[in-house]
Amino acid sequence: MSFGDIFSKYKMDLVNNVDIFGYEVLNVKGRKTKTGKNMAFVKVRDNKSVHDLVIFNDRYKDIKAHNVYIMKVRNNRIFDFTEAKLA
Repeated sequence: MSFGDIFSKYKMDLVNNVDIFGYEVLNVKGRKTKTGKNMAFVKVRDNKSVHDLVIFNDRYKDIKAHNVYIMKVRNNRIFDFTEAKLA
C-alpha cells in the first residue's frame, strides 16, 4: 500500500491542487498571537511532501491529527477546511 492509497477511499473531487488541497493532518499546535487571538500551526502531508500551515481562528480546534481534510490554502495559510468524506 502506498501513501497515495490513503486518499483513494475519500471523495476528493473538490481538490484542484491550486488553492484547494487534500491533506492528512500530522499534528496541530495551538498558540496565541501577539494580540491574544487564537491561532495554530498545522503540520500536514499530501502524497508528495510534508507542509507547515497556519490558521488564525478558533476553528483550528476542529482539526484533529490523523484525519484527512480538504483545505482552502493560500501562502501556507488555511482559510477554510472540511473533513474529507469516505467515498
